[in-house]
Amino acid sequence: MTFFLKARAAAVLLVSATLAQQGTSSPIGVFESHQDLGITPKTGSIEFDSASGEYRVTGGGANVWGTEDALHLAWKRISGDVRITADVRFIGAGAVAHRKAVLMVRQDLTPASAYADVALHGDGLTSLQFRSTAGGETREIRSAINGPVRISIKRRGNQFTINVGKPGKPDETLTPAGPQTVDLSDPVYIAIGVCSHDANVLETAVFSNVQIDQGPRARTPARYRSSITVYDTKTKSTSVVYSADELIEAPNWSRDGKFLLVNSNGNLYRLPVNGATPAKLEKIELGNGFRCNNDHDFTRDGKRLAFSASTPTSRQSQVFLANADGSGVKLMTPAAPSYFHGGATTSTTYTA
Repeated sequence: MTFFLKARAAAVLLVSATLAQQGTSSPIGVFESHQDLGITPKTGSIEFDSASGEYRVTGGGANVWGTEDALHLAWKRISGDVRITADVRFIGAGAVAHRKAVLMVRQDLTPASAYADVALHGDGLTSLQFRSTAGGETREIRSAINGPVRISIKRRGNQFTINVGKPGKPDETLTPAGPQTVDLSDPVYIAIGVCSHDANVLETAVFSNVQIDQGPRARTPARYRSSITVYDTKTKSTSVVYSADELIEAPNWSRDGKFLLVNSNGNLYRLPVNGATPAKLEKIELGNGFRCNNDHDFTRDGKRLAFSASTPTSRQSQVFLANADGSGVKLMTPAAPSYFHGGATTSTTYTA
């Protein structure tokens, strides 16, 4: 009876692999589905032992490298930070030394997709492989450890790091390589997979103790509606002179009262206040690299402009002086951090 049940389970698993080839969703273990990807003349398959939690992945394909990939993989879509870890072993001596078992984070399921993975080769070579753009060339950062059993890849934002070492060890005690930046947008595909490195043969690897540790989902950026309001002290009335779906801060009057000086996303702008509808922001060109904060104002004659900003050289705030049009910028306070404080006679309200 026991033998009959095992054989029956294997048959069901092999059928599910065939369905995946045809694009039908076929959940297996923690993964949503599995399939051949790229040019794979020989059909791959996957078996999952629910008792042991092991995934036995058989795959073909010429390589996971260059500008396109070919392998059999099981995948799951996720968003946010993630780490996938597994103990991996190959079955048999193998036809090609560079057969690969991979833990992968992939943008999509096209052969040329951008991705990052930790690839364990049949000869023990282990590396952080990555393709930064769709259709681009694959690069790698090799691990100093040869022939590990336990491998992992971690995504934090768009930074990828691999860790390799002995089985049963926590990820933090393994040997890292990286990080490497690969810009992937959510959702992404995390996967386990096998490539034979010879399209005419199939190779098999067993993935055990598979763990997927998912961090918080990427936060949706805050959205703002800003309105600049002027209060008339004579009529005791208010009027909105500018509104926009962006963050506008720290309005200050020009000395002739014709425009406001405001900050948005680290830049300074003039905002004419002449009744024109709609009013438009006019950027003050200070040069490359300045990121202004909320401290700025004109001199009494209106000919010069003082402001606080950070630069790529000094990432802390410093005070600068420039002509009113933004030209002739000079550093006034070499010490950092330092700030210029100007008073505002208008107000900005924000609605998140």
